[in-house]
Amino acid sequence: MLLRVFIMEPSDILVSAIVSVYNAERFIAGCLEDLERQSIAGRLEIIVVDTGSPQLEGEIVRSYQNRFSNIRYIRIEERETIYQAWNRAIAVAQGRYLTNANADDRHHPEALERLVNVMENNPVTGVVYANSFVTNVENDIWPSDNITGVFYWPMYEPRLLFQICFVGPQPMWRRALHATHGLFDGSFRSAGDYEFWLRLSVGGVQFVHLPEILGLYLASPLGMELSNQTLSNVETEKARCLHWPKRWGLLPPSSTSFLFPSLDPAPLVSVVIATQNRPYLLKDALLSLNNQAYQNWEAIVVNDGGANVESVISAIDHDGRIKLMNHWQCLGQVRARNTALRVVQGQIICYLDDDDNYMPNHIEGIVKTMRNSASPFVFTGAIKVTEYLEGDRRIEISRVDIDDALRLPQNRLLASNFIPLPNWAHRRECIKHTGYFDEQMSSHEDWEFILRFASRWELLRIEQTTVEIRIRPTANDSVTTRNNTAKVRDYKYIYQKHPTNNKQINSMRRAELSELGEQPTGLTERLSRRLNRLLNKHILWRFNAHSRPKQ
Repeated sequence: MLLRVFIMEPSDILVSAIVSVYNAERFIAGCLEDLERQSIAGRLEIIVVDTGSPQLEGEIVRSYQNRFSNIRYIRIEERETIYQAWNRAIAVAQGRYLTNANADDRHHPEALERLVNVMENNPVTGVVYANSFVTNVENDIWPSDNITGVFYWPMYEPRLLFQICFVGPQPMWRRALHATHGLFDGSFRSAGDYEFWLRLSVGGVQFVHLPEILGLYLASPLGMELSNQTLSNVETEKARCLHWPKRWGLLPPSSTSFLFPSLDPAPLVSVVIATQNRPYLLKDALLSLNNQAYQNWEAIVVNDGGANVESVISAIDHDGRIKLMNHWQCLGQVRARNTALRVVQGQIICYLDDDDNYMPNHIEGIVKTMRNSASPFVFTGAIKVTEYLEGDRRIEISRVDIDDALRLPQNRLLASNFIPLPNWAHRRECIKHTGYFDEQMSSHEDWEFILRFASRWELLRIEQTTVEIRIRPTANDSVTTRNNTAKVRDYKYIYQKHPTNNKQINSMRRAELSELGEQPTGLTERLSRRLNRLLNKHILWRFNAHSRPKQ
């Protein structure tokens, strides 16, 4: 028998894992094995609290105590709530950080170490949480072949936390928080953790989302949350009402779940294409789609009141994967895309403008990444192709890799868009949280749309160049040639819809509007711009003066 002895002083204990058990005999051995496989097991203490269970968890735990010296066992003869049990463990815990290890859940072998690293590198962080796979198989192990879904939790936002508990089933938090914010409310039976997270949130504690899949959650109908949904709903609403700050206005309604189903075929990918009066360009786009290495896709082509494209599609689509929908008149590309989004069947949604092209590995790379991705939104690299048309012929002028532009920090999207729509892919379920394209907009709707994704999730870059973004600077059908007055209107609409307190971003926004030619409104702003222009002229004059050859 393997004997692992950890000689730990209290100062050596980094993490205390709390395991509350009641009628969990069939899970406890797997739970302890899972925790002892953690990469930081040598600095982990495991506290098992048995709240009067009639089963034999105690005997199993004691057998593991003979093998591992880092396991503590507390037996209470009376049944208590799970949060009373957690409080008992917290009272004796010695770790700097705490985590709840539900008896029927499992972890990535480095899960606790990666969560600890976030804490150690960010001293102001109070709580860290990661994404989780979902299984319906008891005592499953990591890695699992029985994944039924993924919890893609959003980035932390205090108001959103009041709409749904997105901290997940396996967070980590600082033990010191209990000294200032109290213990879990033992009167709760189902949503006591949610009540505690809300208490911390309104108390100014910083939460951090780690965009990695580190947990394996058992979706058991016998669990407290799923077995008594009414109780869970009542306690959730109680916690929301108890802690919602009145200064924030009305309490928003609860949000939909962040559970995304596993990726299954039939078809897996849906490609949204809006088109109008460009059949010769549409043909090239569809051919690039037909030439994909990955073939389990469907395409929804919406003809927005333009010339008939049935012959174009029938010449390319030999197996019925391209579906054509016709708007009886031009409703705009925003509504055209929304028309397609409302009928897509795939679990992954991609976009292709009718004048752009996919490279053969585009969808294949997206699917491979999405299967184990820690984000429901990914994007690839692109090449910008400048061209002009001679009749139906496309004449290339230049090809430029825009890789560097796609590596800007995510928050730069609040100032300007740098991720072209055809490079995106996202899970269909995201639409439940983001909504559809904003139909009040006539252009730049993709930028406004991606900002809603960026406010929820980390956008994951795929290190492949897989799309050709084709532009024609002199074309009258291109957003790139839209007059600056319309652009200023669009930019200001987006800035107002997505406000930020980031001074650097707001400075970038002002620069963007200035470059587009927006006229300053206030006296101070007009004087500031005039002074900047004079300074620039003075600097240029001095430079020219010093650069002039001496006589």
